[in-house]
Amino acid sequence: MVGVESDPVIAAEAGALCLDARELNPVPGEFDGVICMWASFGLFSRAENRRVLDAMKAKLRPGGRLVLDLQKREFFESRQGQRELRPGIRETSRIVNRRRRVLIEYGDGVEDEFDFEPLEPARTPHDSRLRRVARAEPEAARGEPCGSCAER
Repeated sequence: MVGVESDPVIAAEAGALCLDARELNPVPGEFDGVICMWASFGLFSRAENRRVLDAMKAKLRPGGRLVLDLQKREFFESRQGQRELRPGIRETSRIVNRRRRVLIEYGDGVEDEFDFEPLEPARTPHDSRLRRVARAEPEAARGEPCGSCAER
């Protein structure tokens, strides 16, 4: 088992490789499974997300499985605005151009801001492609975008 984490402190604590998910070539070997958890897929542009998906697929043995932890857009659309995560810690979330933008204010002047694209295989044109890539089927390995992705 090999873990990949971009934060050096967290990577060291977890015994993981400190790498960016967009650069998986240094990860040695092929695997029966690749798991991408904690909503870490969808952070980049569509083109970069595609490259990340292809990089994960490249690490799968034939017949291997890819598991993506995806976020439901409808969940976040109905929860836009500000909320308190814990006393003194506020989150402001909104959907802009199909991406969820988040600002977390910690109450001590420190803030985190990020955005990602919530994706749902059952409701996106990526559905069949994600399933083929997860199984590493030859037709998904050609590196050609699916029809609706090429149109965007």
